[in-house]
Amino acid sequence: MSENLVNTSYFKRIRRVCTIQIISNTLLTIIKFIGGIVGGSSALISDGVNSFGDILTSSAQIIANKQAGKGADKEHQYGHDKVENLICLILSLIIVFSAISLSYFSITSIIDIVNGYKDNTLVYDSGISKGMLFPMIVAGIVILTKFSLALFTYFNYKKIKSEMLKSQAVDHITDTIGTFLSLVSMILILCLYRDSNLLILLADPIASICVAIIILVGAFKIFIDNSQLLLDKSYEFSKIEEIKKLVLSHVEIKSIDVLKSRISGARVYIDMEITMDKDLSLFESHEIVEHIRKDILDENKEVLDVFIHVNPSN
Repeated sequence: MSENLVNTSYFKRIRRVCTIQIISNTLLTIIKFIGGIVGGSSALISDGVNSFGDILTSSAQIIANKQAGKGADKEHQYGHDKVENLICLILSLIIVFSAISLSYFSITSIIDIVNGYKDNTLVYDSGISKGMLFPMIVAGIVILTKFSLALFTYFNYKKIKSEMLKSQAVDHITDTIGTFLSLVSMILILCLYRDSNLLILLADPIASICVAIIILVGAFKIFIDNSQLLLDKSYEFSKIEEIKKLVLSHVEIKSIDVLKSRISGARVYIDMEITMDKDLSLFESHEIVEHIRKDILDENKEVLDVFIHVNPSN
C-alpha cells in the first residue's frame, strides 16, 4: 500500500471516530442538562458543560485533521500536521476556563449552603430527593455510553497509533469517573437528604468541584502534550532504541552517528547519519539505505518519513 493511501486511511479513521463522538456527546449534553435541571443537580449540569466541551474538541479536531491531511505545499513544505496540535492547545485553554468557572459557582453554592445551615435559614425541600430518580437514570446511561466510547476510541488508537485518539480515550475514562461521582452524590441526596446533615447537603456541589478538577487535569494534560509536540518533542525512547537495533542489524552499517526524531501532529519524522564502508558503490549504498528506510516504516506505522545520510568509513 502506498504512503498516500496509508495516510488517507489514517485521517479518515480519525474523522470517523470524531464524528461518532460528536453525535454521542451531543445527545449526552442534552440529557445531562435535562437531568441536572430536573433533579437540581449542579454536578450533572457541570458534567453537561464538560460534554459540550468534548463536542467543541472533536469538532475542532475534525477541522484540524482535514488541514493536516492536506500534506505539503509550496508554503508549508513539511505539511500541516501541527495544525492539530495548535487547535488542541487553544481548546485546552478554553476547557480550563470552563472548569474554573464551574469551580467558582460550586464554591459559591457551598458558601450559601453553609451560611444557611448556620443561620437555620436553609429550608428542606422534599421534592429535591424525589426528583433525583430521573437524573440518576441519566447518569447511569451516561456512564455506560462514555465507557463504551472509551473502548471504541482506544480500539481505533491501537489500530493506527494516533496520540490524539489515545488522549480522547483517556478523556472518556475521566468523564466516566466524573459522572460516577455525580451519581454517588445523587444517591446520597436521595437516601439521606431528609436528615439535613450538612455533609449530605454539600454532596452535590462537592461532586461538582471534583468533576471540575477532573476536567482541569485532562485539560492541562492536553495543553502540556501539545505544547511539547509544537516544540518538536522526540519519539519515544523505547521506539528509538528499537530503531537503532533494526538499523544495526544490517551488517553493512558500521555505526549510527546521529539519530534525531520529532513528532509533528500525530506523525513522526526520523533524521539519521550512518557510517558504511567507503568502498561501497553509490548504487550499493543507496540500496542498503532504501532497505533500512523500508524496515523502519514497516515496523513503525506512525513514522511518516525517514531521512538517512551516509558517511564513508575512514
